Amino acid sequence: LARGGSLQPLRSIEWVRLQSGDTLRTEVGPAVPTGFSPEVSYLITHVLKDPEARAPAFGRAGPLELPFPAAVKTGTSKDYRDNVAVGYTPRYTVAVWAGNFDGAPMQQVSGVSGAAPLMRAILLELGSAGEFKQPAGVEFARVCTASGKRPGSACNAKTAQPFIRGTAPVDTCDVHRRVAIGDGVYQVLTVHPPEYHEWMRQSGLAVHGTIDPKLPATGPSDQSQLPTILYPAHGATFAIDPVLNPEFQRLAFKAITPDGTASVEWTVNDTPVAGQLWSLQPGTHAIRIIATRQDGTVVRSRPHTISVVGSS
Repeated sequence: LARGGSLQPLRSIEWVRLQSGDTLRTEVGPAVPTGFSPEVSYLITHVLKDPEARAPAFGRAGPLELPFPAAVKTGTSKDYRDNVAVGYTPRYTVAVWAGNFDGAPMQQVSGVSGAAPLMRAILLELGSAGEFKQPAGVEFARVCTASGKRPGSACNAKTAQPFIRGTAPVDTCDVHRRVAIGDGVYQVLTVHPPEYHEWMRQSGLAVHGTIDPKLPATGPSDQSQLPTILYPAHGATFAIDPVLNPEFQRLAFKAITPDGTASVEWTVNDTPVAGQLWSLQPGTHAIRIIATRQDGTVVRSRPHTISVVGSS
C-alpha cells in the first residue's frame, strides 16, 4: 500500500566473513505488482491515515495519531493472545508485535494499548516523509458527511473525499431535507433510513418518518408493516472456532420493528431465545422476530436462514 500497490521483492543477501570484518552484499530485483492499483492503494491509505475516521472507535490524540501523515492499523487476536500495529509513511513501514513468547494470553491488552505505542515511538524517531503522492487517476469531490452523496442545499456539513476518477457520487443527498413548517418558515430535518432509527434513539436524535407528501417516504409509517431482521443476513454462513471461548461466539440479533411495538421475542427454529444473543450451534437455523403491538396484535418477520459449520 505504501508503494502504491507494488510489492518489494524478496532480497537475496550474501554474507561474507573477511579478515577485516563481515560484509553484506544485497541484490534487489524490480518491484512486483500485487493487483492493487495505485488508485486503490491511495484510497485505502487515505482512510488509514484519517484521524477523524478512527475517532469514534479510538478517540483523538491517542497512540495512533502522529504529527505527520501516516497510515496505521492495529489488530488483536482472539482471547487477547497477542496483537500487532502496523504504520507506514511514504518512506518507512513499521510493524510491531506484542505478546508472550509462550503463547499465553495477555490481560486485556489490545493492539492500540500494546503494540501501537511502540509503533508510534519508532515512527516519531524516523520522522515525517511528507504527504502521500496522489495518483493521476484519483480526484477529490465534495460530499455530505452524513449521506456520502453530493451535498444538497440543506446539507450543513460537507467534506472533500478522494474517488477513483469517474466514480464520484452523482446522486444528491436525501438525508437532509428543508421542510416548510409555516408561512415562510422552514426547518432542516435529518431523515435516515429505518436501520439507523434505533441508533438515533439511543443517541438522543429525533427520528423522522415521512415528513411531507411531496417528499419520498424514508421510513416505516404503515402500522401493519412486518418486523424486519437486519442481522444476521439471510443465507449467511458462520464457522465455529474450536479455540475461541464460546462466550465470544454468539450472534447479536438486530431488527427493525413497526411503530407501536410493545415487546419483541426472537426465535431460532421456533424456540424462544433469551434476549438478543444466541450461541452458535452447528446446523441450519431459521431465525424470526415476533413483535407484539400495544393493542395485543402479534406480527412475525420473514425468517432468515443461516448455516453454522464446525463443532461446538
